[in-house]
Amino acid sequence: MKTVIALVVAASAAFFTPASAQSVSARNGGDSVILMPAPCSEAVQKHIPEQHRPVFFRATAMLKGKPFEACWTILGPEVLVIFDDGEYAKFPVDVFKQDGV
Repeated sequence: MKTVIALVVAASAAFFTPASAQSVSARNGGDSVILMPAPCSEAVQKHIPEQHRPVFFRATAMLKGKPFEACWTILGPEVLVIFDDGEYAKFPVDVFKQDGV
């Protein structure tokens, strides 16, 4: 388990270069998902098994005009996002771009 956590944390760290240390986002019309290198929100952690919580980080989303707190992790070529209502979605890593670029 420690090896898996180390690999996910390393992949997440590589995802956030020094220039993008604040956040990265995916946007489609009025919908957006913003990933941050910060601890996962406690409101979302209840939807994540305790042993997996160390590899999740904070996210926010606006979907169909509704704001969500969320948490994210990298699963291979995808980003898994778990929302505060318990729903989840997977996004290709390459749809996320550095904010402000």
